[in-house]
Amino acid sequence: MGDSILIVAMGGAGRAIADSVRSYMCADLLLINAQARAETNNIEGSVSLTTPAGDSTFYSVRHSRAAALLVEDEITARLEKFQRIILTVGLGGATGSGVAPVVARLASASGKDVLAAVTLPFAVERDRISIADGALAELRPFCKEIVVHDHEKVTSLMAFNSLDEALQKVADRLAQQVSARLLCAPANAH
Repeated sequence: MGDSILIVAMGGAGRAIADSVRSYMCADLLLINAQARAETNNIEGSVSLTTPAGDSTFYSVRHSRAAALLVEDEITARLEKFQRIILTVGLGGATGSGVAPVVARLASASGKDVLAAVTLPFAVERDRISIADGALAELRPFCKEIVVHDHEKVTSLMAFNSLDEALQKVADRLAQQVSARLLCAPANAH
């Protein structure tokens, strides 16, 4: 098994963070997203989610969690050959907040080292803050370490020309932090 690493990207923000993390290290990628997302459908390393009713639009954390539970065995099988699992996710939305705790639990139960790199919503996204806080609390018992970026605490975002540019810088910063933590900690060093 060695020291193999799998990055599990959940939702759109998770994909952006994962792409940045992969620029710092050699790691495989697993995308978990709603089935309707075109970028997920034709990628071999992906798990597409639908609700028990066959819907691929998640209106709540409950819906996305139910969808993740439907493919729990597939997710567990995808995690099997890896020692370290890096979860990348933007918390506060339905997909990431519902799926990330399920994946963290599955990875931890399989004896994997789990590190999460997450973003929290802006203060103006009031309805998403409590969702993000709840998902973060659910992640904690299953993750060896969580690297958190709170958008609201980074005043340097104002120095960028666009929100996309600022969010890319956030993804790059998270990637640097994840890479540094992995270089400093051997696998299974609990």
